[in-house]
Amino acid sequence: MPPPAPLPPAPPRRWPSRLRGWLRRAAIAACFVLASSPWPRIEVPLALIAAGGLLHLLSKGYLVRRSRVTREGPYRWVRHPFYLANVLLESGLLLLAGSWQAVAVYLLVAHFAYGAAMEEEESDLAAVHGEEWTSYAARTPRLLPWRLPGPRGGGPGFSIRNLIYEREIPRLMRLLSLPLGLLWWQAFLAQGGPPGDRPLLPPPSDRSAMLLVGFLGVQAASWFTALLLRAPRLDGSARFETRDGGD
Repeated sequence: MPPPAPLPPAPPRRWPSRLRGWLRRAAIAACFVLASSPWPRIEVPLALIAAGGLLHLLSKGYLVRRSRVTREGPYRWVRHPFYLANVLLESGLLLLAGSWQAVAVYLLVAHFAYGAAMEEEESDLAAVHGEEWTSYAARTPRLLPWRLPGPRGGGPGFSIRNLIYEREIPRLMRLLSLPLGLLWWQAFLAQGGPPGDRPLLPPPSDRSAMLLVGFLGVQAASWFTALLLRAPRLDGSARFETRDGGD
């Protein structure tokens, strides 16, 4: 059997979809710059962060880029679960920081940035897969799961190797450590007095010390993991290859 024809290259990103890459950075910066008292019910932002983190993991674990239409896992419910995960996670972080006004601004920018990105990706998938994509898109909501899930596709299913190839494990570690950093930062701001007189490093017995150690520890572990995944084998070959159907 001859090998499948190579896929055409994906079209380049255009504005405003390029804002997508800066949106998370801006949201994280706003969390620390605008930090105040957290949302009165802290379980609400923590639930959003947890749901976003889990959906983030599942979306990349099931995704097969471009070579087929992914219809497994969360892709049975929505066409772009990864973007939904980002919105949940980043909105939760902003609420945890007490920057609820920034959530409205974030959602407005996300509407244009993610909307443009989804339009570009769907145009590309329609050009590559034709009727298969069109029929899938007709029965599957774009971002919000307001219908029952569609039938499961015949793809390879969830893959830990896919998460490794996509570098999602260290990225998700960094994101999920942010609540610890935010809670420590809020404890630092709550000390009162001039900022220069506040101890930046809390005493070891203080609760905020555990938050800071946890935040820095997970951040360091994530960067070490990222370096490990990028490191080649001794023979120079890649340590992890994409699974069949990835790119």
